[in-house]
Amino acid sequence: MDAPITWWKKRTSLLEAAARYTFNPEEGTWDTWILQFRSYPEINFISDSNFMRSCLLASLTPKAFEELRRSCLPTTPYDFTYDECVAKMKELYRRRVILMRERANFFRITQSDHQTPKQFANSLRKAAGHCNFDSFNTEAALVLQFINGMKNEEITLRVTMQDCHAVKETRDLKPRGVSNVCHCCGEAGHFAKKCKFQGSKCFKCGKQGDLAKVCKHPQKLGKSEKQRPQNSWKDHKLYADGTYSVKERAHNFEVTVKINAAVTIVTPECWKSIGSPKLKRATVMLRSFTGHEVNLKGETMVTVEGDTGTRKLVLRVAKNGATNVMGQDWISAFGAAEILRPLLTNKKEVNAVESRTQNDVCAEFPEVFEDGLGHCTKVKAHVELKDGVVPVFRKPFPLAFAMHDAVEKELERYVDMGVLTPIDRSAWAALIVTVKKPNGKIRICADFSTGLNDRLMVDSYPIPRPEDLYQALRGGKTFTKLDLSDAYLQVELDEESKRILVINTHKGLYQYNRLPFAGIPNVAAYLDDIILTGATDDEHQRTLKLVLGRLKEFGLRIRKEKCTFFQKKVEYLGDILSSKGIRADPKKTAAIVNMPLPTNIAKLRSFFGMCNYYTEFVPKLAEMCSPLNQLLSKDERWNWTGEHTKAVERVKRLLNSPLLLSHYHPKWPIVLAADASNEGIGAVAYHRLSDGTVKVIAHASKTLNATQRNYGQIEKEALALVYGVKKFHKYLWGRRFTLLTDHKPLVSIFGSKKGVPQMAACRLTRWAIALMNYSFDIEYRSTKSFCQADRLFRLPKRRAELPVTARVIADATEKDSVLKQVKQSDWPEKCPREELRIYFIKRTELSVSYGCLLWGIRTVIPMKLRSRVLMKLHETHSGRERMVSMARQFCWWPAMNKDIEMKAQSCEGCATAQKNPAKVAVKPWEVADKPWKRIRVDFAGPVNGKMFLIVVDAHSKWPEVLHMPHITTEQTIESLKTVFARFGFPEVLVSDNGTQFTSTEFTIFCPENGIHHVTSAPYHAQSNGQVERFIDTFKRALKKSTNDRRPRIFNDFSCYSAPEYKANAVCDVFGKANKNCV
Repeated sequence: MDAPITWWKKRTSLLEAAARYTFNPEEGTWDTWILQFRSYPEINFISDSNFMRSCLLASLTPKAFEELRRSCLPTTPYDFTYDECVAKMKELYRRRVILMRERANFFRITQSDHQTPKQFANSLRKAAGHCNFDSFNTEAALVLQFINGMKNEEITLRVTMQDCHAVKETRDLKPRGVSNVCHCCGEAGHFAKKCKFQGSKCFKCGKQGDLAKVCKHPQKLGKSEKQRPQNSWKDHKLYADGTYSVKERAHNFEVTVKINAAVTIVTPECWKSIGSPKLKRATVMLRSFTGHEVNLKGETMVTVEGDTGTRKLVLRVAKNGATNVMGQDWISAFGAAEILRPLLTNKKEVNAVESRTQNDVCAEFPEVFEDGLGHCTKVKAHVELKDGVVPVFRKPFPLAFAMHDAVEKELERYVDMGVLTPIDRSAWAALIVTVKKPNGKIRICADFSTGLNDRLMVDSYPIPRPEDLYQALRGGKTFTKLDLSDAYLQVELDEESKRILVINTHKGLYQYNRLPFAGIPNVAAYLDDIILTGATDDEHQRTLKLVLGRLKEFGLRIRKEKCTFFQKKVEYLGDILSSKGIRADPKKTAAIVNMPLPTNIAKLRSFFGMCNYYTEFVPKLAEMCSPLNQLLSKDERWNWTGEHTKAVERVKRLLNSPLLLSHYHPKWPIVLAADASNEGIGAVAYHRLSDGTVKVIAHASKTLNATQRNYGQIEKEALALVYGVKKFHKYLWGRRFTLLTDHKPLVSIFGSKKGVPQMAACRLTRWAIALMNYSFDIEYRSTKSFCQADRLFRLPKRRAELPVTARVIADATEKDSVLKQVKQSDWPEKCPREELRIYFIKRTELSVSYGCLLWGIRTVIPMKLRSRVLMKLHETHSGRERMVSMARQFCWWPAMNKDIEMKAQSCEGCATAQKNPAKVAVKPWEVADKPWKRIRVDFAGPVNGKMFLIVVDAHSKWPEVLHMPHITTEQTIESLKTVFARFGFPEVLVSDNGTQFTSTEFTIFCPENGIHHVTSAPYHAQSNGQVERFIDTFKRALKKSTNDRRPRIFNDFSCYSAPEYKANAVCDVFGKANKNCV
């Protein structure tokens, strides 16, 4: 028995020892670590491959193990040998070296100002380790000098992206698609007269018309420029080419790949969109293409996910700018070959390839692309009248004189093409409508809604929904959009229909000869717009040829200038389609974002109508618009408030963000998550892949009606699930899917294997039976982790938590029997009733405004609302005097002071924190005669583990409370500077004898800024009593709030600084009365 135990203990100790060799991909390089780890099996005489694999896996951090596990899917790392695991780790974490680039960078290294010769030698030795100089020969040296001496940056990049070992492989390279080079900026593809840098000033010669990198008049550097350190900061230039999509936590954003930029920087807006991570001081200095310095806000470490995996990288934030830049640091991290290979072929060459393909197709189907109007040869259109109808003849509308020539030319063009034929008489005639085209020309349309449409037998043909069309295009990589030229005019009418379709113009009657305006895979058509795609270029070309062949067969023609061929993304039906999914068109959403705030119900309905088109893109849109929906209620009066403005701004902010939906894939697992609140329900359908990736298909939301708001929470949650299933029926029916909810009882009701529980309510039973038509599994997620349908928008505060409004007071006044009589009474000479006596005395001072009864400028509060107002007055646990002072400025009711006193005395929190009065009188300071003449400072805390710096003005008693992460002298001075930046420097500063205030730095700080520093007597806090008094108030208020459901002591200090002596007093600090919740 002892031998197995000893072996087990030894094996356990070896595994524990292996864990000390922990590999963290964020701290070191794989090459160094694996070199060190390989000594471990040798030292411990381990030869078992499986045990070595276990030691290797035990030494990985959880994050490194998770990345290895993903790379082994669908199997696990334990299904591989030790050597195979090492190979996979090497593929994940090895340093990717491009030999020519490493050698070129090696010979560019120079000693920086802060490096000693020994440090410089070590840096060279380290860089040489990646250069493989053992194979360095004459050809390699020639290639290296070719790279360093080459001025064309595109060729330099292409050479360093491949392992070229001889000059013969590089000397024939030339820039792709280059036909001309601008002598102004040095770039290809345009002439100097069209260069955007034509007016730029050169930083070398100071002349206008060229940039420093192509300057032909270099000047000698001045003394200051020569002495500028070359390597104390990293100076780089930025050049653009292509875009790349990355994901930081739950936030997606795009970066522009700039192949010659050394670092990655983003705009302040992008930084805010990913949650504004904390920044530290930037360690690099950047220069733009023109040589200007790029000001940085700071830098931070972020974990980002790209197509090639997840990396932890440095992200730098610019102070301003309009473009996110991906530099060489991120390019190398994500794999230069994967990112840059698609971009090395420049736009001109791509266009040239597309143009060749397009020209080949046009040459193969010349009839389809011919100018002029096509003629459908397969069918003729027929218009059938209802039985017993009477012909309708309409007289022409007067035509504007300015439109005569244009209309007559268009009529003549239609006659020449055979679309119209002039006639002398007809029993039928319709009006015409002229529509102006974007190119300035006009289109003539027949308005048959004036009589003919109601008399026709209509064949119902469903117009396809956009989501149906998008489903037909899923899986495509590139897209082609075809536009039929005057689509309906290409279809000829039969003889019977020609006699009916007649228009009446100022030139007389015209009869239509053509139809007027009114199954291949990977193809969709919406009216006259045809779109097609293909998973590969060959499939795309085959589909395009099939479509063009069908058009040729029917004699139809398309307008070539309005077609787009082989595009990676295309605008269609107001959206942008690409292989990644469906994105809202920013040009369309900009119209909503730029709309002014609605000023009436009609404009609000217009805003709703435009937003509803993007319901599938925006989570919980209906719930966000709930405050706006209330304005559309039948009995609701129009009263636009800040809450409505915030709702509109929230919707606009979301519409202005990147809105991307994934294509629906029948074979991918699908999840439907739904959630409910008091005002609305929302659902989201998404694909959940094996690696945890979520791809949203569509969102849906709905506002609850009055009846549904009265449902219990379990019924609201169930309603959300049923609504989501019905909304996304097309995606869910006929396949297995997952229902996700954060309401656990629904799992047993909707997911029970024994059927619907007998005790379930009737409504839940009906919904459960309805869901039986679907095949699903139901899962529960706690509210904290339930982020799909719940994370973005819970409603703001309920109405019960809002301050009492004039509308509420007016309604309560109407229901109050006493106040209602006071409003309506014509006072007699004597008081009619005892309860009206107090109002009878003040009858000459009473008035009515917006349905509210006023005494002077103070609102008379009805009985029903007095307890609510008392709670608002005592919200911050103010004392009786302060509550009375605040109330006297805004409101009144009989015996108000007595009610306030009872409220203050009955508060349990105030009674617990009550203090004893002072035993002896305190000698006061001289009264400050103006604001900010004398201030008092001290520290408060720790309060809930936090320290605060308190600053109080001796004249106005205005307090400033600053959270102090550290109470050092430096932090104290910095905090005071922020206060002084707002109010200016005081004449006198009073503090205790704390080390922060008696230090050398603080002693120097005060005289430098003209401040006379006075310290209080040691161990005698009363001498700095004003700030000590506020600290006491501050701490006591926190104690009073400990039992509150939501402590609100930090919400507003206006209760402390509000004037206490006159109702209309003005705040001495800001020169205006302080607004507060009352």
